[in-house]
Amino acid sequence: MNIRISRYLIAAVAVAILSFAPSALADGASMDLTGAGSNVLGGVYVGAYTVTINGVSTQVVCDDYADESYIGETWTATENALGTLTGTKWGSQTNATQGYDEMAWLFNQMFSTTNTQTIADIQYAIWAVFDPGALSAISGTDLANAEWWLTQAGLQSFYAGEFSNIVIYTPNTSYPISCSGQSCANTPPQEFMAYVATPEPSTVLMLGLGMLSLGFLFRRRAIA
Repeated sequence: MNIRISRYLIAAVAVAILSFAPSALADGASMDLTGAGSNVLGGVYVGAYTVTINGVSTQVVCDDYADESYIGETWTATENALGTLTGTKWGSQTNATQGYDEMAWLFNQMFSTTNTQTIADIQYAIWAVFDPGALSAISGTDLANAEWWLTQAGLQSFYAGEFSNIVIYTPNTSYPISCSGQSCANTPPQEFMAYVATPEPSTVLMLGLGMLSLGFLFRRRAIA
């Protein structure tokens, strides 16, 4: 009888833990572009933008030079880890895995500096991974620097799961796209990369308590 009760309790605790665990990557991320910063190069804003994702303000970097996004634009995106590129902007390219890894590496370099010029040059390197034509918008030192960063990314050796802390947000055009309540341009929003959201402290605490409870129940069962 004691064993049967323990099983029920374990199942209940497991359900509780799952209910507080972060949601899996999937369709349906609600996106709202709220800021593009003030760093401009080649006539466009570069570097991290600010997007509200499912109600949480998040720093993102676009990897898509050809499309456009607007302040106040809202849309729905598909979330993908770098190990699952189906449906991403560049996922059908033969070199998709290598290319996204290079962009992820550049993404990390961007967030490791506060130099606005370096950030701008890295942004163009990110765009040029799959769209080399993006480099035609800049010249001189900026062009040389962007090409240098692009070359450095190509020289890196990557391993599976290296960028598991980065997620890709690809516009899902099956859902409406609006700009401050009105329809936007014909092109979809840009694809963005961001760091995986960190669980709230309360969620971490609940997960910890759940694991402790499971450990206690298993210990009780072992003693019995």
